[in-house]
Amino acid sequence: MLRAVTLKFESGMNANDRADIIQLLGMYADIADKKEFTELPRLVFTDPLTLDFESVTGMPSMETPLDQYTEILRGAFAPFVATHHAFTGHVVGIDGDRATIHAHVRAEHWLPEELADGGPNRWLVVGFYDNEAVRTADGWRLDRVKLTSTYQENAHLVGAAVPSEWAHRRRGRGRPRATGKLRRKENDRMPRIRGAGIEEHHEMVWADLAEATRQLLLERDYDATTPTATTSSATPATGTTRTPTPPTTQAR
Repeated sequence: MLRAVTLKFESGMNANDRADIIQLLGMYADIADKKEFTELPRLVFTDPLTLDFESVTGMPSMETPLDQYTEILRGAFAPFVATHHAFTGHVVGIDGDRATIHAHVRAEHWLPEELADGGPNRWLVVGFYDNEAVRTADGWRLDRVKLTSTYQENAHLVGAAVPSEWAHRRRGRGRPRATGKLRRKENDRMPRIRGAGIEEHHEMVWADLAEATRQLLLERDYDATTPTATTSSATPATGTTRTPTPPTTQAR
């Protein structure tokens, strides 16, 4: 152990830098676990940043403005009564003003009992993060976040946590949506969506979340570059811009 520490410092690693980078993960956990979406995100992330949660959501890596990511986090964690993210085994590498940090994670998410509908109410994710950080004028910040999930329990519970207004964006796919209270088959303690098999259930839930997040980001970008205009039901003439009308909820 002493030899490993000596080698790290011989390579130019600064103890303060290492501590600051590890602290970023602690604050990253606090954003969700303390539901602090106002000040902490700017102390943790660059703007914009790159996110890669493909191993969990199936959504490919993307770059997003920090404010939009914060809004997504706020909505995604709102349904949970509690969450707990524990990081261990930090491995930090520093090269000038760039750094990498590998850490194992155990993330637990508890839904209200009424949403679990009598079944298990804890969604567990274990795996590891491979993040990248950059030294800024304000200190170290994460500019790339990548989660690799190696195991999950009760991933179907995400169906009750997906905000309904997100899931309603997904239309015309001929499959049930993962929103609201999860239905339970008679004599079956595992909540399901309208009787779907567990593998199909997981695929539906994450497809809903990935598509809803993608649409949210696209619409935010659209609004940022489109001047406010009076909405008209008529088809706009060539060269004019019309503010899109939010999709209405389909009858179920």
